Amino acid sequence: MNASLDDVISSLTAAAVVGLIAWVWALWRDHTALDKRVAEFYPKRTELVEAQIQTNLRLARIEELVARLCLKLEVPAVRGEW
Repeated sequence: MNASLDDVISSLTAAAVVGLIAWVWALWRDHTALDKRVAEFYPKRTELVEAQIQTNLRLARIEELVARLCLKLEVPAVRGEW
């Protein structure tokens, strides 16, 4: 009886190890596929930096226009007269 129990435990352990290896392999394969997909579709750093520069320039123009408008309307805070 002891020999058959050892055979069952060995078989179950072998199946568990094979299942664990298959699960890790599938997980690695999915992770690698995700890395490739992100690298393909994610904007490059230079594109992000250029977009940030354009946004900063746009904001600077808006600030300048608001400052000019405030000066024309004689808003005290713009001239430093709190």
